[in-house]
Amino acid sequence: MKRILSAILVAGLFVSLPAYAIDIIDLHQNDASGVPTMLGQTVTVTGVVTVPKMVFSDYSLEIYIQDATAGINIYVSSAIDDYEAALGDSLTVTAPVAHYQGLTELGTASADVTIVNHGPASVIPDPMVITCAEMNASYLADNTEPNESRLIRINGVTIDSGTWPTVPSSSNSFIDIDDGTGIGLLFIDKDCEVNGSPAPTGSFDVIGILKQYDSSSPHTDGYEILPRYIGDVVVDIPGPPILGFPLVRNVTQTSVDILFETLDPGSSEVEYGLDDSYGNTAGDAGASETDHLVPLSGLTPGTLYHFRVKSTDSSGTNYSDDRVLVTASAIPGQIHIAMSNSADHSYADGENVAENQNISQIVSDLIGMATVSVDAAMYSFSTTNVRDALIDAHQRGCQVRIIIDANNSSSYADQCAAYGIPYIRSTFAGNHGADENYGYMHNKFIVIDGFDVDTGNNWVWAGSANLSYSGDGDTNNTFRIQDYGLSQAYTLEFDEMWGNHGPGPNPWYSKMGSNKIDNTPHEFMINGIRIEQYMSPTDQVRYHIQQTIGSADHSVYFCIYAFTDYHITDAMKNRRYDIPELEIRGVFDEGQNCSTGSQYYDMIGDPCADPYAWDTPADVWLDTFLPSSNLLHHKYLVVDANWENSDPMVLAGSHNWSFSAETKNDENTVIFHDVGISNLYLQEFADRYHESGGTGPLGEVDVGVEEHDDVSGRLLSRVNGYPNPFNPFTNITFTTKKMAPIDVRVFDATGRLVRVLAEDQNMEAGYHILGWDGKNDAGKAQPSGVYFARVSGQVPGDGSLETGQVKLVLVQ
Repeated sequence: MKRILSAILVAGLFVSLPAYAIDIIDLHQNDASGVPTMLGQTVTVTGVVTVPKMVFSDYSLEIYIQDATAGINIYVSSAIDDYEAALGDSLTVTAPVAHYQGLTELGTASADVTIVNHGPASVIPDPMVITCAEMNASYLADNTEPNESRLIRINGVTIDSGTWPTVPSSSNSFIDIDDGTGIGLLFIDKDCEVNGSPAPTGSFDVIGILKQYDSSSPHTDGYEILPRYIGDVVVDIPGPPILGFPLVRNVTQTSVDILFETLDPGSSEVEYGLDDSYGNTAGDAGASETDHLVPLSGLTPGTLYHFRVKSTDSSGTNYSDDRVLVTASAIPGQIHIAMSNSADHSYADGENVAENQNISQIVSDLIGMATVSVDAAMYSFSTTNVRDALIDAHQRGCQVRIIIDANNSSSYADQCAAYGIPYIRSTFAGNHGADENYGYMHNKFIVIDGFDVDTGNNWVWAGSANLSYSGDGDTNNTFRIQDYGLSQAYTLEFDEMWGNHGPGPNPWYSKMGSNKIDNTPHEFMINGIRIEQYMSPTDQVRYHIQQTIGSADHSVYFCIYAFTDYHITDAMKNRRYDIPELEIRGVFDEGQNCSTGSQYYDMIGDPCADPYAWDTPADVWLDTFLPSSNLLHHKYLVVDANWENSDPMVLAGSHNWSFSAETKNDENTVIFHDVGISNLYLQEFADRYHESGGTGPLGEVDVGVEEHDDVSGRLLSRVNGYPNPFNPFTNITFTTKKMAPIDVRVFDATGRLVRVLAEDQNMEAGYHILGWDGKNDAGKAQPSGVYFARVSGQVPGDGSLETGQVKLVLVQ
């Protein structure tokens, strides 16, 4: 059961009622004992979702809908994955009337419940404003409860008694609130995000569902308000309301731009500093505007800053929550892309992507570079080489920390623990339940030297590959990035799950899954390449996937293991509606199932997906070519591959396109804005697409690759530089066919050595990006002119030297 049937939607708040449907208010007629008179009867109602699934329960379907007359609870035990119900969706529900502790419900058993989701309604109901006294008197003299299960709002309340769960509690919380008309009960469900939120101070408003819990007859008492989200607790704050989160853009070594919006006009200011005491303020205190752009300048390269935006009007000043950003490093970084399966190099436009790579060996070699620390977050862990590398790192004095998912074997982690390496599982401190319905720690990332004061040797490895025996045989993509700022973002995420910035895990502060908050920087500039990173389930990754798709001008290509989130499918369909000639091509792992909601069947127009099958199918395929024992385990999206002027992007990481990844799993996602990286992923996609049966054109545009030395030896191929001409950053790119020590040096036109970017650095086979910032080894900016980047390495086996170079033009 899903969504869309837009033809059924009508203008206004709700779809028109089927002839056999009744008004929801009819369900709230009771006998003298407070029991619904329609108890046990099967009825049909239509309403708009005011509480979606996964808010009050992670296991059973517990949602609320509301029509123009009243609201009702829909409850189906153990059926969280059987239905889809997002906030604002219009549903038609057929189910028996039930009664639980005074609350009238529809449902209880999946076999008795039918839900048709008509997609988003045009308007979500506004909460009804009532008082505590009115809430307490919800049972009327005529035995009706017209406000039960409605979305309500009580304004101007203060806490009378009870303890707010500022740290997530394993049980429900009960708070007495007072609005001057009486004392009411505020109930905080242990499964909702209000559990673990900051306690409101002073007067506040609360929005939520008016629910009843009265275990004794007559059921005429026990009314309470249940907030759904942190935003339902509205603290009375002066100043212009700030809309959403502030954005960080145009990151350089010494400056960034901060953008934010306010509902009402006000000043444009940002407080910032090295911690959350800030100490610096930028912006225009005299402004009166709703769209705000505040430049921060004079910053230090490769530095993590805290900031908050503020806006002032005649009513006072409003502040955002604390956020973090990181400036670009002064030390050029490296980016390496590797594929575990074959790629079609005939699609290469500059560089050949590294194919048929041993991913676990790449990871163990990277761990071997660590000098201070290694943080490893692994869904599954059973590769001997990675285990041995972690133990070796620990024995040479590195701080090593490991997190694994509780649903997989801990044998290799236990072997590491025998050497003194601490590890935790995803159920640590009660974060994820033992049952899979509580979500997974599904990350696959490694941070190298995140604790090092040296900002030039920090690495992040991530991608789709599990570091397990079975994962080694699957089809995956991974990336390895040398950058201080990105390493700090991933370290912050690891610390949050670990509960501590140190060797020992802390159960009091450990947060995983939906217990986490959005607390990492998202914008990075590495060698002039814009990179975004987002963590699930806190950072609205689905939204960023939708935004990436929505930016497409020419093509959307994807390879995906699990794809059940129809919001992403709808984003593709909507973009094709805007651009009819848009290429939508995709490859799914062959293990898809229509009954479990795989979007493959929707996209090919299979009748099993009726009524959600696409009228004009997309060009999508199952990769049946791969051995059945090996998964197509990718989770990547390529937008406008090769189209340099259309902001080509690659979105990759551990995040499957599923509701679990969006709402409860620990995941990580990176978005590359780069034509070269888009071409690398295009090469891998082309092989998967063609072997699955695809025949359409792919990325057919000349990206205008700059002059390069087309070396085609046994070790090196295709040395290139972009942008070229450049100022201030350019990237030297090349491919190595084997693991080898590599030198990368920059010379001026006279042959004088200007900069050493790599010296005898072991680089695995694959595609490499090394940045140059136009400075010499002493850090002095070089004048405009012609330079040459020379790449050289010794061929393994015979020791012969191979060299390639590219001409670069610096324009100051």
